[in-house]
Amino acid sequence: MAFEVYQASTRLRFVALWNLADDSVLRLVRDSPASCGLEAWSPDGTKLLVYRGDRVDGVGSDLWYFRADDWTAEHALGAFQKRLWSPCWNHDGTKIAYCVGQGDCLQCEPFGQVYVFDLATQETTKIEPPANCRPVCLTW
Repeated sequence: MAFEVYQASTRLRFVALWNLADDSVLRLVRDSPASCGLEAWSPDGTKLLVYRGDRVDGVGSDLWYFRADDWTAEHALGAFQKRLWSPCWNHDGTKIAYCVGQGDCLQCEPFGQVYVFDLATQETTKIEPPANCRPVCLTW
């Protein structure tokens, strides 16, 4: 089971895996002072998508995934100076889609961008929304 926790004594947030069989805990994300969290398990349950940011509003976030064959290795999708939201796996777990921009803040940036990361090629493709439209959420 994966969970995210705020540790009041250090004011840090972390993401961890809890092994129900032996009650052990493995911290995946250890050092986020403002925000970090779980996004989604891959459809086959072998990868976990997480984020970390220095601000509670999600600006300046990093997005990456961990694989069950080596929970200690971080596989980065990228760091974003703008708000990151709505990341999701495709049906077979080979691609991750996400939005970058200011979301619903029309005064800040009315036209957020949609990206798709391909795990096989390690390439990111930008998807152009229709004219005068902004992405609000994604799903496959």
